[in-house]
Amino acid sequence: MNVLDTRALPCTLFIIISLTFSIIQTTNASSLDDDWKAFQQTENQLFNDFRSEHDKAFTQFLEEHWEEFDLFQGKTRDVTPKLPKAPVVKNWITSIYDKIGQTIFKEEPKAKNYKDSRFFFGHQINPIQFPSIDFPDLNHPNNKKLAQTWKQFSNIDHERTIQELSRHKKNLRLGDWGLYLYLDYLLQDQLPAENQRISYLWFLLNKMNYDVKVAYDKTQIFLMIPSDQTIYGKSFVEIKQVTYYMLKTKTDQSPLLSYPGKYSKNNQSFVVDFKNIIKPSGQKKSRDLNYKEGNSTTKIELDFDTGISAMLNYYPQIDLVHYFSAQPDETTIQSLRSQISTKLKGLTERESINYLLNLTQTGFTYAKDQQQFGEENYLLTEESLLYQANDCEDRSIFLAWLIKDLLELRVIGLDFPGHIAIAVETKKEVNDWHISSNGRSYVLADPTYIGAKAGMIMPSIKNEIPKVINF
Repeated sequence: MNVLDTRALPCTLFIIISLTFSIIQTTNASSLDDDWKAFQQTENQLFNDFRSEHDKAFTQFLEEHWEEFDLFQGKTRDVTPKLPKAPVVKNWITSIYDKIGQTIFKEEPKAKNYKDSRFFFGHQINPIQFPSIDFPDLNHPNNKKLAQTWKQFSNIDHERTIQELSRHKKNLRLGDWGLYLYLDYLLQDQLPAENQRISYLWFLLNKMNYDVKVAYDKTQIFLMIPSDQTIYGKSFVEIKQVTYYMLKTKTDQSPLLSYPGKYSKNNQSFVVDFKNIIKPSGQKKSRDLNYKEGNSTTKIELDFDTGISAMLNYYPQIDLVHYFSAQPDETTIQSLRSQISTKLKGLTERESINYLLNLTQTGFTYAKDQQQFGEENYLLTEESLLYQANDCEDRSIFLAWLIKDLLELRVIGLDFPGHIAIAVETKKEVNDWHISSNGRSYVLADPTYIGAKAGMIMPSIKNEIPKVINF
């Protein structure tokens, strides 16, 4: 006769209960998972329905609400003409300077047009496959055509495209301006017709939460952006107390039409500064910089990243405080430190300032931006190493970084009419030109006044009161 072993009963009962609980738990988990997936699908569908309705409403808005806006000429930071040539301290040995004020490159640098290259400022890019779009004829744009264009765009699912663009932006460490350049670069081959490309940029940037508008005249479509920073030299319109800068120059006097609303109230202005330019390309060039030292010349070799320096050529002009605040790329920083730091050993603070001042005065050729670029063009440190010459603000930006980094001294910018210099917080000496700012005293250091020591001011500006640039 089989006899039930009561000693095994608690164990058996535990196993049965555990299995039952596990089955219930699995069933519940499966049910919860299904419920969550259903919830997500519902939410996604609701969001897509909302987005579809929003795009539909915006399309209807575009069909009707266009107005003519006044176009204002681009702003100028300083209307006073710059010095035609760098002044020289009286009785300074100019013959030596004449021999060394030349730029020498190991390899001639060129700021390649990013639109004509398989590389985006030194970076090989995996192309993004944008959807095929059936554009209306945009050779003579109007409100109906642009509304139809937006409708065509919004009928295509761009979610994956937007995600991919955001990933590329992050990987390349692009700022807002860099993203605009990158999008334009990516669309060059697929949309060579400029009006088509600009209208697609308009759509994509709005979908990426930028407050971008378009305007049109008889034949052209113009992309317009608001910026947290003042942009100089670009025409603009004022729409509901917001400044929108045109990214392309309008060449005729025909009416310019745009719309007063925003695609989304959450869309943001561009941040146009130098905190995020682009990831270093790893492509390096070296420049031999020759400067006066005593009765002879000294040569140092300075490196810079060609991708970064070339991309900066496509940046718009903004306020000088952003240039003074910018950090050079790591390649340039390490090169400057390794080449110059050892030359400052054993020098006093004033001697070190004068050494760096002389290096900047005599190491570069002076040329106004109009001579070199045809327009005003502020240069960061990498660009001063790239181009053939620089002028007062470029030298001041270069020298300010050297003094702040190598000597760890406070520096301010000085904005005189038609001229930029810097001043350094250091012990004042007799006859020094100096200025006070925020309770601190600073001594002038002018990298454009050839042969000048710290504290010396050019006669042409000695009666001027500069604006102080704190950074």
